[in-house]
Amino acid sequence: MNFVLCLFYTIIKYITFLSRTKINQSLKDSEQILAIAKQTILTESDAIAHLTNLIDSNFENAIKFILHSKGRVVVTGIGVVSC
Repeated sequence: MNFVLCLFYTIIKYITFLSRTKINQSLKDSEQILAIAKQTILTESDAIAHLTNLIDSNFENAIKFILHSKGRVVVTGIGVVSC
């Protein structure tokens, strides 16, 4: 569910960006809006598939560290969606 919300947010953010540019006129066309949404999903899915190349022993060590830690693990971010 979180992934879907992240993807939806990314699409809306991208369309909002385009609406502020010279491409604004093309966004009035329903087919163009759908094409942009589909292209964004394909781009994001390629980026996610690429993540498998980044998983190595450092990832394993991080997971083991979290699993063996006592107390709570706090995960923070800066509020920017960039997959």
